[in-house]
Order: sequence, then C-alpha cells, then structure tokens
Amino acid sequence: MGHGQIRVRWMTGLEYARLMGAGWYNLSGLRESQVHYGFGDAVAVPVVSWLSREALAPLALPRWQTREASQPQP
Repeated sequence: MGHGQIRVRWMTGLEYARLMGAGWYNLSGLRESQVHYGFGDAVAVPVVSWLSREALAPLALPRWQTREASQPQP
C-alpha cells in the first residue's frame, strides 16, 4: 500500500501448498495453473479470519480508529 494505491501479488503454487499444510508435496511437472486449481479452491478458515482481521478490516476502518479498538471483545 502506498501513494493511494494497493498492490497485489498473486501467490505461487508452492505458497498455496504451504498454506494448506502440503508444502512438502512434490509439485514438479505440474503447471502453475494446475497447482492453483488444486490448492486454490481450498480455504483454510483460520487464514481467512486472520486476513480479514489484519488486512481487510484496517482498509475499511477510518484512519483515526486504532487497531486495538477494532479487536473483537470477548
């Protein structure tokens, strides 16, 4: 983020595999699109929760609101 823009980098196939706990899986011989298809449809709920809390919510909240104020209350 910066200069009023958000830059996005697509994850690699290996990053998808690691995210799903399969970083040890042999991906040689597969096209990147095949790996993305195989691992890209899977969703790790804790990862999505973290991303929404740490990356998406701060973008949606007013700049004056602190991170602590946005944490869910027990």
